[in-house]
Parts: sequence; C-alpha cells; structure tokens
Amino acid sequence: MGADNASATRYILKFAPLEPVLVPGNDDQPETQWIPVQVTGQSFLLNQIRKMISAAVDHARGVVSSEQVNQSMRKDCRMKVNV
Repeated sequence: MGADNASATRYILKFAPLEPVLVPGNDDQPETQWIPVQVTGQSFLLNQIRKMISAAVDHARGVVSSEQVNQSMRKDCRMKVNV
C-alpha cells in the first residue's frame, strides 16, 4: 500500500492539550513540566502521533524550521524525528 492509496489517509478528529503535569526534581534533575495531549482520530499508524508531537516540540524549541515541518508532511518525504 502506497501513500497515494486512499486507505492510507488518516484523520485527526480532535486534538486537545490537557492540564500540565509537574514532575518534581531532585538533586540531579530539575523540575520538569509535561503537557499531556489527547488525540482522537481514525486509524492512526503505529508511532504516528509520537512522531507528530516530537516534530511539533522540536519546532517549538527551534531545532527544526517551519519549512522542515511542512516538507515532512509531503507524501514523498521520509524524515527521521526524535522520539
């Protein structure tokens, strides 16, 4: 099944950030804040959401550009992301 096959199309129906979670730090690690997200959609592929969130976080941190994120959405593009 290729990317042009209609059955390869996936849909996000709802994407909602939840209340932030603070993880206390210790002597070796600072306090960390996590923002859980709830994603509802149609038949996502294994690890697809993790990779999408990772790309968004990398963009927010300034590690990747808007152009790189846009390019990664193309059907003919394969790009490694931090997960």
